[in-house]
Amino acid sequence: MKILFGAFKKALGVDLFKKLSHRERIFTVSGGITLVFLFVYFFGVSPLLEQMKTVDRLILQKEDELQKMAFLKKEFDELKGKLRGIEQKISQQKKDFSLLSFLEGTANTVEIRKNISSMRPQPIASEDNSFEEDSVEVRVENVKLSQIVEFLTAIESSPVYLRVKQVRLKTRYSDPNFMDATFLISSYQKKFT
Repeated sequence: MKILFGAFKKALGVDLFKKLSHRERIFTVSGGITLVFLFVYFFGVSPLLEQMKTVDRLILQKEDELQKMAFLKKEFDELKGKLRGIEQKISQQKKDFSLLSFLEGTANTVEIRKNISSMRPQPIASEDNSFEEDSVEVRVENVKLSQIVEFLTAIESSPVYLRVKQVRLKTRYSDPNFMDATFLISSYQKKFT
């Protein structure tokens, strides 16, 4: 056992340490303590601090994503509510509704009927199996912008759900106060099976 203890002391350098002067012992101990602190910092504290920075960055990123998700959910709920309103408006619509005659009546109301050069039904391939879409292309010539706005406002405020899918405006060369306009307007009806 004495031999084992002596070998252990020799391996640790205890005999060598006793032979050092007081100043050399202080220098050796402070160097050893510094090495221990550096070892603990570089292999313990530094990786932990780096990991904490990464976690903090991920937390901020996930909070930002959470806010975006909340915004998208709110937007989705609003769109869902609008869709329910549109579906309700369409389902309350009369079966015998004619988009062409409605547009003629609206044009008479806003006094642009005489300026309509054509009203052509447009074939539309329906993407949705539960609704039928009817579209009419309306060409109006030589009207003021205020008349166009009045016509579109009348369409927008109709009791039937109508969608203005396309509007093209072109000023007239002869008088820039007047315009030619082309509208593509659609109405929808629930398919009855």
